[in-house]
Amino acid sequence: MDQPAAIYVTQPIDLKHAIHCAGGVTAWARATAEHHGLVAQTEPVDTFADAISRLSDAEVDLDPNERLLLAIERAGIVDGRQGVLLHAAYLRRKH
Repeated sequence: MDQPAAIYVTQPIDLKHAIHCAGGVTAWARATAEHHGLVAQTEPVDTFADAISRLSDAEVDLDPNERLLLAIERAGIVDGRQGVLLHAAYLRRKH
């Protein structure tokens, strides 16, 4: 008998805390990933997305912190909207 697909339930997170905590989104992402045992890994879909980016002359290079945010979203810790807000806050502070 096949196992049912995993269903992730996104718990509400305090986005203001995640964005404005000491160390910003980077510190929050590292602490969250460590708490959940996550690491930033490249998945097959990432290789495909990189190839599409190169072909469209819009190459996107995610740094380790951005990959960690992606891993947190993929694990279901944050939903898509929260992931975008966290990524945007990270990019604002980075530049």
